[in-house]
Amino acid sequence: MQNYGYFIILLVSNIIFFNFFLKKAEKIGFVDKSNKFGNPITVTSAGVIIYFNLLIVFFVNFFFKEGFNNNLPNNFLFTLIALSILVFISALDDLKPIDPKIRLIFQLICIYFSVTSIPIYEINLPIKISIFICLCIWVYILNITNFTDGSDGFLAVNTIIVFLNLIILDFLFNLNIFSAKLTPYLLPSLIIFCFLNKPHAKIYMGDSGSILIGFINGFIFLELMTAEMLNV
Repeated sequence: MQNYGYFIILLVSNIIFFNFFLKKAEKIGFVDKSNKFGNPITVTSAGVIIYFNLLIVFFVNFFFKEGFNNNLPNNFLFTLIALSILVFISALDDLKPIDPKIRLIFQLICIYFSVTSIPIYEINLPIKISIFICLCIWVYILNITNFTDGSDGFLAVNTIIVFLNLIILDFLFNLNIFSAKLTPYLLPSLIIFCFLNKPHAKIYMGDSGSILIGFINGFIFLELMTAEMLNV
């Protein structure tokens, strides 16, 4: 019952956050003028709100939920800082395009430090090779996710499906991985986004959103991969 209460609170808070962002975004410059899907000018960079929601959820759980800290991955602070940097760079890219080479360099550096949150020692390979493989997989998933943002609603709907499947797997097999505990808190943001993104869209995900989701999807994939190796 308590979990349902959290979900409803997050739904309501996201409605408030998204509506506030819709009113202020155009003044800041978060607008898409590409005339996609017949929308002449549309607010973009919904990832800023999803990231803001993620931060609130993390800090509320960190300080007020007993035992939450015990489930955090190794060096999770590095991963949170890395994600914050990538969302910031992507939000700037939504305002004014940044050279793809510069974005790739930031992605490689941020994900390199984030790999320390994955138990890569479970991969039966030399540690340097394991780091390299995880780095390549994570960067690949991040950018593939970013490319899917070109289709209206496609990214958000598929991400909801991924998150729901992860929750079901955790329930059935007791995976005990951090991403399975985190993703339920992100579902309200994605549900509200889908409602606002339906034709004619009031808001787009933007690079800040697709990069954020790609980062989380990469983390989920590597956690699942190493969790499977732990159970072998």
